[in-house]
Amino acid sequence: MKYKRSEYWKDQPKSDRAKSMNKRFNSYIQKRKARDKKVLERENLLKVIGDKCLICGSKKRLFLHEVYGKKHPSDYSYILSHAKDFVPLCYKCHMSVHWLMSVFKLSWIQILSVVEYSKSL
Repeated sequence: MKYKRSEYWKDQPKSDRAKSMNKRFNSYIQKRKARDKKVLERENLLKVIGDKCLICGSKKRLFLHEVYGKKHPSDYSYILSHAKDFVPLCYKCHMSVHWLMSVFKLSWIQILSVVEYSKSL
């Protein structure tokens, strides 16, 4: 027998309804706290590493690029403990850096020298 949501709850004792609603609410709160914690960790990380793109200065859609590696760990504690190895890059610059590294086999130092040269023009 199919029930509409409201009809289902009418047949259930009030204690069951309260338990179910409490369980869903607690699940929501736990997810919300985890998301808020990640947001705070990322904000603190950007304060330490920098809050704008190293190449163009944009503050939108920042990625943390590891200078001497190709991995992008999502563990903020690792990034914070190795903060000197990471630079903030916006999405476009981050994609450009990876493209330059893969197509032209440029190192990070060579890319920075090209950026500095283009800024001096």
